[in-house]
Amino acid sequence: MKPIDDQRTTPGYEEAVKAYRASMSRRAKLLMELREWVETTQYHGLPNWFDEDCGKPLLERAPCIAYPAADAAIESNVDLLLGEGRFPELRVQLDDEELSKAGTKAITSVDDEDEGSEGDDDERQEAHVYAEDALRKLVRAARLKASARMAFREAQMASSVAAVFRLRDGVPYIDVIRAEWCTPKFIAGKSGPLESLEIRYPYLSDEQGPNGETRKVCRIYRRVIDSQRDVTYLPGEASASGVEPRWVEDPKQTVKHVLGFCPAIWYAHMRECDTVDRIDGHAIHERCIDEIHALDVALSLRHKAAVTLGAPTVWETGVEPGDGPGSNARGYDPARDPTAIVSTLQGGPASHANPVNGYFATPPKHGARKLGPAALWSYTGANVKVGLLSLSEGALKALDEHCADLKVKVAESLSVVFLDPNNLKFASTTSGKALESLKRRQLDRCDQYRDDFWEGWLRPAIDMLLRIAARAAEVLSKKLAPLVPTFAQLRAAEIEPEWGPYFPETVEDKKATLEVVKTARDLKLLSRRRALEIVGRLLGVTDFDAEEDAIEAEAEEDREHQREDADRQSHTLHAAMKLGARSDDGDDEGDDDNGAPTDPGAGEGAGQGQAGDAPTGGGPGRRSARSLGKGSKPPRG
Repeated sequence: MKPIDDQRTTPGYEEAVKAYRASMSRRAKLLMELREWVETTQYHGLPNWFDEDCGKPLLERAPCIAYPAADAAIESNVDLLLGEGRFPELRVQLDDEELSKAGTKAITSVDDEDEGSEGDDDERQEAHVYAEDALRKLVRAARLKASARMAFREAQMASSVAAVFRLRDGVPYIDVIRAEWCTPKFIAGKSGPLESLEIRYPYLSDEQGPNGETRKVCRIYRRVIDSQRDVTYLPGEASASGVEPRWVEDPKQTVKHVLGFCPAIWYAHMRECDTVDRIDGHAIHERCIDEIHALDVALSLRHKAAVTLGAPTVWETGVEPGDGPGSNARGYDPARDPTAIVSTLQGGPASHANPVNGYFATPPKHGARKLGPAALWSYTGANVKVGLLSLSEGALKALDEHCADLKVKVAESLSVVFLDPNNLKFASTTSGKALESLKRRQLDRCDQYRDDFWEGWLRPAIDMLLRIAARAAEVLSKKLAPLVPTFAQLRAAEIEPEWGPYFPETVEDKKATLEVVKTARDLKLLSRRRALEIVGRLLGVTDFDAEEDAIEAEAEEDREHQREDADRQSHTLHAAMKLGARSDDGDDEGDDDNGAPTDPGAGEGAGQGQAGDAPTGGGPGRRSARSLGKGSKPPRG
């Protein structure tokens, strides 16, 4: 396919390209080359894989398939470390001095409105809860999670990455900068806080020349950040000789922040013991570039064999001149030829007012031959043979096995485990523990990445956000300004990550976790808050404070219902006891069971006043009254 806009035809293009190359350092070129192997642009400029007339052997052409193995490995590592549900929970540890009464008041002064004035009796736990809550609000406002994913991806790709911190509308934000554009200067050695950071890169720009025509010019972008200012310069024009342009500050983009420290950090991915002049880490694919190239060649060879011989080709021998079916198919139509150049009446693009009046095309040397079920080929020669050239069964098997072997070697070099698409259905029904076993090699490497990224980027980024928020308290947004006292406490506190599981737990895994939490709570080995956090993550709870308040409200409602039931039962029992007491008093005073006075002479006649006589009334007797009072008889008073 032809490019829509071929920049090489623009005046000044060659000179601009020379100036572009002269303006790049050797380090920048090496880091850009690492990036190309991830973005699969490493073969640009080489002859086409199918161009047999280029004069280059096959291995010196651009493979038609550039397998993104490094990119897939990088994305897999980012998902495992910082993906949804895997970003670490930040835990705050405050020492005894920070947990003093004044310090606790400063931290708990940011209490939400729904907390009330009662507070928590345990000031230590309360201080930790509000400190972590304030830290979560700052992390969410600064979009730290998204920036962390971008930074980790860049560091794996180009061995290092820079991050610049600024305020936008009263909210801190993070700019992730490519390593090949940056030159860091450290206060001490090649690690630790930055003294300054220079961001510089060349780029091609279209500009109007003196005579009004568009020409290509190479410009250089430059920005320098130190402890006092953030200076952006007007773009300078690069030259093929590499002469430094005359730099002029851009007043519109220059800021005097006066923070007293450089608001930027530098992260070298998995930096090992190296020379003193090396400031970069190591990209994950820098040691297996040859294997990736071999895999691309093998896949391209397989593709070429499938394309070339996948569609059967008819061959014939022993055909005399003039014999055979001839060119009996439809004639050549330049309108159906994608290589033909359209000619219009007035020149330029075709339209209703500018119709097509012809084509510039080269007809094929041989005529077309009609194919189809009804097409009949006939020959008169006795020695004519017609056959079909096609792939035999298993012809691509050797190439398939070779490609699979190279893919395994590349995966081992990248310390990544690619799941076979045929096993994806199996993986979807496999427990988290089983998936961890399948990807154990990659997870072991990700454990190292966790420690390195936390110490090298994530913790310095959190500290930088806290420093900027504390120093710029007067310009913070309304949501963050009340948290400034808490940020001051957090700067002196110890913040540790709590990494979650690599894979989500299945129903069986969750049941086992719930049993462990329940047992720990019964043995009083786990606090209520910690149990809520563990169980809450299993059930997708994000706001633990709100969930804890809801649980307490439900518990209070249940206690109220229990009190009401107890009061209702107590009233019923009391009424029954009073009824039994009235019955006993009536019998002692000479009343009958109906409450009527008894005849004083009762019992003197035959058949009257006997112990076995039944009561004459229809009311409840003494035994039934006592049964309502559960057999208890109140004392006489």
